[in-house]
Amino acid sequence: MTILKPGESIQCIVKAHCKRNKPGIKLLKGATYNIFVDPIEQTWVDGRGKFRNEVTASGYSKFYLKPFFLLKRYKRANWFALIGAIKGEQSYDFLIGESRLNFKPTVDGELVLFANDALSMYWNNSGELSITITREE
Repeated sequence: MTILKPGESIQCIVKAHCKRNKPGIKLLKGATYNIFVDPIEQTWVDGRGKFRNEVTASGYSKFYLKPFFLLKRYKRANWFALIGAIKGEQSYDFLIGESRLNFKPTVDGELVLFANDALSMYWNNSGELSITITREE
């Protein structure tokens, strides 16, 4: 697993149909990171047919999804928002959206990225986002 040095950046791809995109990066407690979609106008797709939604990493909200709120992996963000997770001895999820600047993890752990969807619904997702992760000096 890669640990970014201060000032170092890495690019990775986050696929909408993957429940756990693992770019192979370990984030360090107390270090500062900038994580952002690059270029920002990229979109990915949730659903098919009349329920198809092409959206940015900020995600979306629709009235017909309200009954399924409890199925969302990260309840405090829109459907299909870009979410980060740190997996280690202690784990937690956090909203990235189109960018998360000056992010300081409170634990060490592996970075995992995903679209905010119901765990059982990744089969109907498509597209990908290019992400840049930078560790600040």
